[in-house]
Amino acid sequence: MTTDMPYFDEPPCATTDNAHLFTLAGDDGAERWLTERARNVCRACPFMARCRNHALSNDERWGVWGALTRNDRDRLRKREAAQRQALIDARTQERVSA
Repeated sequence: MTTDMPYFDEPPCATTDNAHLFTLAGDDGAERWLTERARNVCRACPFMARCRNHALSNDERWGVWGALTRNDRDRLRKREAAQRQALIDARTQERVSA
């Protein structure tokens, strides 16, 4: 993670070896362990929500941000897009029915 974001004074990921935050998430036991280690660093950070929002807003493609992996962020984006589409569909149906 970068330390040039204005809301970070000294996040845990900036003051520790943060290579584990950017491992590839896979099924290998070591990769899962590193991913979980990264999530634990994020969970202990008082800026976790801001970091997560930054990653989602800026389409961060690599690493663990706000305790979310790239796959987590992709799933969250898809779920949010589906919810938005369902809302649009419901409003469209209401207009058609009215």
